[in-house]
Amino acid sequence: MTPQNDAQFDVHTLQFYTAREARRTLAARAVLLTLIFGMLAGNMALTWQAHADMITNVNQARLAQVTLAEQSAERIASLEAQIEALRVAQQAAVVPAPEAALAAN
Repeated sequence: MTPQNDAQFDVHTLQFYTAREARRTLAARAVLLTLIFGMLAGNMALTWQAHADMITNVNQARLAQVTLAEQSAERIASLEAQIEALRVAQQAAVVPAPEAALAAN
């Protein structure tokens, strides 16, 4: 501004521009605070949803682990029963003694 323009700048003009900037900054602050709180609420909602999904995944993993353990236990019991049946069959089978086989010839 030139010195001539400074002379035309009076107290009423200064008050007008000061009040206008105060209104503008208040509106800008309100918008920024609304945006910040909106983002905070969105972040909280997403965090809650992620926690719920994680709990669901943990529960599914635990269920799968229990199911796998039960299936493994059943398979092991089945194999042990088959082994025991083979032992009984092997003991029941009559195997001729070598001397008896030679005497028969």
